[in-house]
This record gives sequence, structure tokens and C-alpha cells, in this order.
Amino acid sequence: MKSYVIRQGDYLAKIALRFGIAADEIWKHPKNSELRAKRKPNLLVPGDVLFVPEPARPSLPFRCGTTNRYKADVPKVPVRVTFQVGGKAIANEPYEVEGLAAPQTGESDASGKVTLQVPAHVREVRVRFTKMGMVFPVMIGDMEPIDEPSGVRKRLEHLGYMQGLEMFDADKRLRIALASFQRATGLHVSEEADEATKEALVSAHGS
Repeated sequence: MKSYVIRQGDYLAKIALRFGIAADEIWKHPKNSELRAKRKPNLLVPGDVLFVPEPARPSLPFRCGTTNRYKADVPKVPVRVTFQVGGKAIANEPYEVEGLAAPQTGESDASGKVTLQVPAHVREVRVRFTKMGMVFPVMIGDMEPIDEPSGVRKRLEHLGYMQGLEMFDADKRLRIALASFQRATGLHVSEEADEATKEALVSAHGS
């Protein structure tokens, strides 16, 4: 049994691939019950501790005097991202994904949402909206729970509410972005990440 400290960009499927063990076998292990109670498997926070059981060693057929070929399938994870600029959805726009071995193309839905299938070892892709000429980097595994301040900030960044606020300090940027989001969604403008605002952020962001 190993204890593994979560780092930025880690999520369960990626860790399972690294250690060669099924994701469910890790997540459902009794020693991870405390972590399961407060986290989702793909929304872990740097510093969290995950217990990883020792994997069973598989036996593979081997023939002397010939070439032995083995194939490993890399699992893919669904990544759902909602794209907005200044609170307005990038709706029904064609896109292509850069940074993958095989090209992926598609069209965002009416809310600006895009669903990607990304191999678990990939750290970053770029979504290019071909007609608009806009490119958005997407860091895989960087999203954190909405109850963490970093989770609130990152969702606001992804939705475009932090753009153009670089002249302010971090706290002021966050308050302005929260107020803009609250106005756009018809919430009480408190400049605070209250429960109603967190729920609306998760809904707008898609995760």
C-alpha cells in the first residue's frame, strides 16, 4: 500500500494509469473512505493523500526466439468545458482540438459546452474555434472543488469573467468577477462566493 500526495494536474484516472491499477480499486479502498467523503475522484486538491493498493502482477505469454508484442490501451476521460467570453456563450461554433495524436473536431452546443475525450496521460490541449480564430488552452486535471477558493476563481476564469482585470490585486479581481457573474445570472450582488453563487458557477461551468 502506497500513500500518494496529490499534485497539481492529478486526477484518479491519471493516477490509476501511472500505478497500473484500476481506478475503482483505488477509489473504493477502505483507506480512502475519508477522502471519498469530501472529494470527487476527478476533483482532487493538491495536498490530498490517496492510498494506492499494490497492483496484481499480470502474467503475459512469452515465446523465446521470436518477437513478442504487447498492446496497452490508454484510458480516455471525458472533459466538459463551457466556453464564454464576457459572460456570452460561444454557442454553435465549430472547433478543433490541438495536442492529441488523433484530431478531434466538433461544434459547441447552445450553451457553449464542448465535450472532449482525452487520454489520461495528456496534460494540456488547445481548443481552436475555427471561424472565430480564437484558441483556448485547457489544462486537464486543474479544476478543483467549488468549495475551495481556487475552484471558484478557476471557474470564473474559464467563463471569461476575470479578463481585463489584471490591473487589480487578486482579491479585488475576484470580487469584481463575482459581482459580474452575479449580475449576469440574476443573483444578489454580494461580491462573495455564497452557496447560491457556487451552485450557479458549477451549473454554468458544467463541472
